[in-house]
Amino acid sequence: MPTTKKTEATSEPTEYQVRGRSAFKVDLTPAGVVVNTVFVTDDDQVRSMPAVFPNLEYALNQLDALRGMVVNQFAQAAELGMKSLQAGSGEAELNSTEETPK
Repeated sequence: MPTTKKTEATSEPTEYQVRGRSAFKVDLTPAGVVVNTVFVTDDDQVRSMPAVFPNLEYALNQLDALRGMVVNQFAQAAELGMKSLQAGSGEAELNSTEETPK
């Protein structure tokens, strides 16, 4: 009968403090607006981390700021869409005038 040995490995948690602030990273993609929470350290490094809301007032202020960022991204998408339509319309007008017999 085979024998098995049990081994235990303990890992000391590496603890260190990082100072900075939670932030939202908001991006416009073809699928829509993507929101990620990040942590920006005091030395301007950006790390993926969940946002921490220590109290209700702070949470509501942050969510209001996020709402504004999302609205701005959709406004930018609408502006880009309008410019694209205008550019397409201008090309269509140019093509139709080039195709008319003189």
